[in-house]
Formats: sequence, C-alpha cells, structure tokens
Amino acid sequence: MHAGDNRSIRDSWAPGIIRRSMLVFFVFVMVVFSAAALVVDMMRTKSKTLQSIHVVSARILDYARNHGALPPNLDVLSAKDKTLDTLTKDEWGWPLFYRVDDNGTVTLISFGRNGIPGGRGEDTDISGSFPTHDATGRWYEVPLVAVNEGKTLP
Repeated sequence: MHAGDNRSIRDSWAPGIIRRSMLVFFVFVMVVFSAAALVVDMMRTKSKTLQSIHVVSARILDYARNHGALPPNLDVLSAKDKTLDTLTKDEWGWPLFYRVDDNGTVTLISFGRNGIPGGRGEDTDISGSFPTHDATGRWYEVPLVAVNEGKTLP
C-alpha cells in the first residue's frame, strides 16, 4: 500500500465526518438559541404584566385619594383614562383580577397565558398586593407592591 493510497482513503471519509459533526453542532446551536429565545420571551411577558400591575396600583391609590374610597372595579379607572384600558389587562389580554380584603389590602392577579388559576411556565399566576392605608389611616402616596409568582392566592 502506498502512502498516497492511505491519504486518499482518509480524504474520502474525513469530509463525511466533518459534515456530520458540523450538522450536529449546528442543530445543537439552534436548539440552545431557541430555548434562550423562549426564556427571554417569557421574561419580557412577565415584565410587561408586572409593569401593568404597578401602574394600575398607582392609579388605584390616585382614585382612592380623589374619591375617599377604593374603586369598585378596574373599569372605572379605564373609563377615565382610555390608555389605562390596556393596562388593566395582562400581557395575554386577560383582565387583571382585582380584590380588596377586609383590612384594605388590594391584590391584582394575572392568571397567566391560559387565564386559569395555577399553572407553570407562561401559565404561572403573577400577583401584586399592597396596603392602601398607613398606620394613621391616611392613603399611601405610592403603592408598596409585594409580588408573588406561581402562588395562587386564596
């Protein structure tokens, strides 16, 4: 066998291995980038929903200071300010759930992409709660929102 023959045999199978290796590497890179894009999109969606919760919380306190009581529902806020209509919904277009407990704590909840309590991933619940009065009974100027993700509130 001549050295030239060995080289030609090696040259004939080497490009196939290189092509397969490059294909496997390309598929791996595409899977990694796709997964990263999904995670970034989920984070962006949660961020927009949290932003809506914070803006609506501030508007709720503005309403309370101007009217001496919390709004009966979120529709009264968006009736006054049409730009707020989209903010009273989460990123998936579901209306934020609005609740006031007996001690005046307001809770706003997004039930995630599916609009149903509970879930994982994009279906995870996102909520923000804040007290409306200080110890002296005065309305807070700025909401002190505590955020919960993935925990369905009673």
